[in-house]
Amino acid sequence: MHAPRAVFSLLTLTLALAPALVCAQNNPPIPLQQKTPTAPTEPAERQIRKAVAFITMHCLRGAQPVTAQGTGFFIGVADSRLPTDRVFVYLVTNRHVAEPWWKDDELKALTDQGFQPEISTIRAYFPGDPRAFHAEIQRISQETDLATIKVDMQDLKRSILVVDWEKGAAVTGQPVILMGYATGLAAILARADEETAQQILVRSGTDVSKVLDELAHRNLIRPLITQGHIGDILPDKIVFDAQTTSGGSGGPLFNRQGKVIGVTYAVLKGFGGSNFGIPIKFTEPLLENQPSAP
Repeated sequence: MHAPRAVFSLLTLTLALAPALVCAQNNPPIPLQQKTPTAPTEPAERQIRKAVAFITMHCLRGAQPVTAQGTGFFIGVADSRLPTDRVFVYLVTNRHVAEPWWKDDELKALTDQGFQPEISTIRAYFPGDPRAFHAEIQRISQETDLATIKVDMQDLKRSILVVDWEKGAAVTGQPVILMGYATGLAAILARADEETAQQILVRSGTDVSKVLDELAHRNLIRPLITQGHIGDILPDKIVFDAQTTSGGSGGPLFNRQGKVIGVTYAVLKGFGGSNFGIPIKFTEPLLENQPSAP
């Protein structure tokens, strides 16, 4: 028999906002903790959601165009060579989001025929902004299912999320919150009312980019949020039961302190109690020796 589910509000995640912004500009810091919690403001909650991007990868498998979808989020790393208000900023996701063909069994038949997959366009969408932002792969891990992506943010500012690098950041049995775009475009479109969804489909047809542009202009692109518990901790993975599925890959997993402890990368089909995240420490090799923020 399962223990009663420990519920903690998404607003706990106000703890997870760092003062630094993309483009290395500062935002007034949010208090990290209060002994007597007060209800955090709605804007703080929105800032957290806005740091979680919906990523689309438009690529070719042979002659066939394919659009892959996933999640990414901003984290930052201080650089001792820069002033204290400057950081390196990274959009973290999975390797299989950045390279959709990676470990793709369906692609094997095409590669055996000599076709090589290639990416034509990467776009990132952020809650609260109507634009599609151009992105490029920055680094790909050769050891695990992780990657970083560089986004041309133009004038957009987004908060970064605080990471818990400590060894005991993930604790078996403790509650977690997960953010991501599970089921991708389908879930985003399903949250629109029926009339709006019909208008979007009439205007955009089957063009995924046009559908997303319409959704972004209506401020309908927002990550789903689920909660659960950590079921097990292994050297290379965190097992948890917060629900997710394809499209949620690359989403941040938060501990009860509101800090990122993992990156979602896989689900066990047929059993929602075992989803998997890569411990956040495995992102460290991707965050080293990068060019400084502008």
